[in-house]
Amino acid sequence: MEKETLQRHSFGSLCKKSQGGLVFLRGKEYRSAVRSRELIHQAMLDLICEKNLNDITIKEVVDRAKINRSTFYAHYSNLGELVEEIEQELLSYLKDQISARDQAVSPELVAKQVIGLFNAYPQLQKKQADNPSLVAFMYRVFNKYLDMCMQVVPLSLQEDPSFRMRLQLVITLVFYGIVNCESSLWTKKFSYPQTTAELINICRKL
Repeated sequence: MEKETLQRHSFGSLCKKSQGGLVFLRGKEYRSAVRSRELIHQAMLDLICEKNLNDITIKEVVDRAKINRSTFYAHYSNLGELVEEIEQELLSYLKDQISARDQAVSPELVAKQVIGLFNAYPQLQKKQADNPSLVAFMYRVFNKYLDMCMQVVPLSLQEDPSFRMRLQLVITLVFYGIVNCESSLWTKKFSYPQTTAELINICRKL
């Protein structure tokens, strides 16, 4: 018997396979599927922040999410699919931030958006910058975010390699400042006595 799996349609709705093709979930079934997916994402992101990605198991994810293993497999075939979807979720948040603003992409704007990401996903603020797996995971997201930023800046900046480097430096500064310190105490890692707003001002001048 073919295993039932859930997947996202091109416009975002959850659906499942049946003999007649794809069947869209509705009502209580849809809400349950969405909730299960949220629990799985939350559990996996927590684990990514706590340990090496290669050491995480499906059992740990389902135990943390308090779901059955069969529920996991209804959504994902393996952990790789889940990690990729979480990356896309974080990237979508950043993409929405770009789209929601009329102001031009700048080091200041990038700093604000990355800080916003950490505020939206507080588990990322667990002071785990010594976790190479988490760093690699986040930088995959940030590199794709930078690609998006460079696509919307004027051509003169697209052709200026130093501009992307400035944005990269801002992301690095914000990332290590947040994951190594309390979000309001930037001084311990970088010896900056400034507030977050003042630090963004510094980023703007980089």
